[in-house]
Amino acid sequence: MSRIAIIGAGLAGLVLARTLKDTLDISVFEKSRGPGGRMATREAGEFMFDHGAQYFTARSRAFRSFIKPFIKTGLIKEWTPKIISLEKNRKPYKRQWFEPHYVASPGMNRLCKMLADNSGLVVDTEVLGFSGAVGNWYLNGKQGVIDGPFDWVISTAPAPQSLLLMPSCFAHRTVLERTTMSSCYSLMLGFTEPVPLNFDAAVLKNPALNWMAVNSSKPGRESKLSLLINSTNEWANSRLEADKAAIEDEMLYQLEQLPGVILPTPQHSVLHRWRYAATEVAAGVDFLLDPSSQLASCGDWCIEGRVEAAYLSGHKLGRALNRILE
Repeated sequence: MSRIAIIGAGLAGLVLARTLKDTLDISVFEKSRGPGGRMATREAGEFMFDHGAQYFTARSRAFRSFIKPFIKTGLIKEWTPKIISLEKNRKPYKRQWFEPHYVASPGMNRLCKMLADNSGLVVDTEVLGFSGAVGNWYLNGKQGVIDGPFDWVISTAPAPQSLLLMPSCFAHRTVLERTTMSSCYSLMLGFTEPVPLNFDAAVLKNPALNWMAVNSSKPGRESKLSLLINSTNEWANSRLEADKAAIEDEMLYQLEQLPGVILPTPQHSVLHRWRYAATEVAAGVDFLLDPSSQLASCGDWCIEGRVEAAYLSGHKLGRALNRILE
């Protein structure tokens, strides 16, 4: 029985594990406490925040078929918010979404949690590199060898992290090198009292900020008022190593410059930095597969920075590997 190691328990990695044949011995290694990747949800007492992907669309037949049964069970729900644009010194105006937008319920990470069942998931385990040889790969961490040997190793980490993991024999290192990703700060604010906002989500026209959502207004959420504010990628890129308190203060100041946004002091406030949040230059292929080294990589960054792209990349790589392993 072939042993397969998958690095990363985001959507791409878990879909890959699900697509691979049951006759394989599969282990999924995740450095965080649970699955989800950038389909992330954080709970803090009475508050809940989707502080990664805010929603997703379904434009391909394959992805629509994938989510259809989850829509039937209620794990995935359509989100129909009142959404507006906010810009300093301009009157707010309503925006329209011209295609269905979905969220997992009751949190964005719930889909990945479901997919992680029976996936061979190993959490709280950071892989820092590989050693060994073709068909005899070992995973290494801070304390030495984590596990092995594995016949195949697949990284679903963001492209810059996958580049650091992959040994020099990987045939697609140049593709990883030219794939670029940008950063984002996510500010999570929780309030126990009502806040007078007349929208569920807002596109922010601001040098520092680009998105605000009343997370507690999403379907299936049963938390106190929870707001999620995202920075622009450019602003975050230029402040990656800045003091977090200063970043939070500046984001709150910029928020106050927008019309109609008057916030009381929050009862909960946490800032999260996403070093690799968005794809700037995609790999331009569905996945990276190197049969000669028995290594591969996939993720949304292969196609474009969308939840659907993560699914397609993981699913297509899984089908390609099944054909090879047969």
